[in-house]
Amino acid sequence: MADFTLMGFVVDRYQEAITVLTKSRYRLDEQEGGTDIAISTPLDLLEIKAILTANNISCDFSDIADTIYQA
Repeated sequence: MADFTLMGFVVDRYQEAITVLTKSRYRLDEQEGGTDIAISTPLDLLEIKAILTANNISCDFSDIADTIYQA
């Protein structure tokens, strides 16, 4: 068994976040239970947070897979 981490943005207004990021030219891939955001560099994470915040979308960047069990 190994530790597993999956980092992601948790937002309060999901559909609006998708719209804002798409308009900001981020490539999104909607999945069951969430959306993958394609980034080029780690600096994109700061830009995404700034874009969401500027659009009054509350967001936290955290481990979203803290309860997944791998056997």
